[in-house]
Formats: sequence, C-alpha cells, structure tokens
Amino acid sequence: GVFQDLLPRTPWRATEAVILLAVALLGGVLAFYSVHLIRTNADIESLSLPISAAWLYVPLLPAGVVTLLQALADLRRVLQGRSDPHAEAAV
Repeated sequence: GVFQDLLPRTPWRATEAVILLAVALLGGVLAFYSVHLIRTNADIESLSLPISAAWLYVPLLPAGVVTLLQALADLRRVLQGRSDPHAEAAV
C-alpha cells in the first residue's frame, strides 16, 4: 500500500486535497503556457512535416484543461466526504 493510505481519515483527506490542488495547478499552468507555445510557433514550419510547428503543441491545451477539470472534480469529491480512503484501498 501507499503511505497515504495508512493515514487516518482526516489526514488522508488533507493530503489528498493538497495533492489534487497541485495536480490542478499543473493542469492550469500546462493549458496556460500551451497557448503561448501555439502562438509563438504559429508562423514556424516544422522541418520534418509540412505543417506549422504550432500543431505539435495543440494537444497540450486540452490535456491541461482535462487535467485541471479532473483534479477539481476529484477535489470536490474529497472535500464533500464522498471519497473513503479505506474503501478504495480494499478494491
């Protein structure tokens, strides 16, 4: 098992909330900076492909947004008490 799963319920929820906030922040930063990468590379053509280099960075935007939204949804579940660490560990 993971160390976090050995914690009592309240410390487990606090730890889980901090982790999910960090993941949400990571997703937000990824989405935010992907827009800059796309705009910066919009006028640069890729050497190996006949497309704009910006298309190489487009997948970062939805990946960041989805990561942010999933982390916030999981955080909501944890804060509402709908996440039981001991039930999940048994699965």
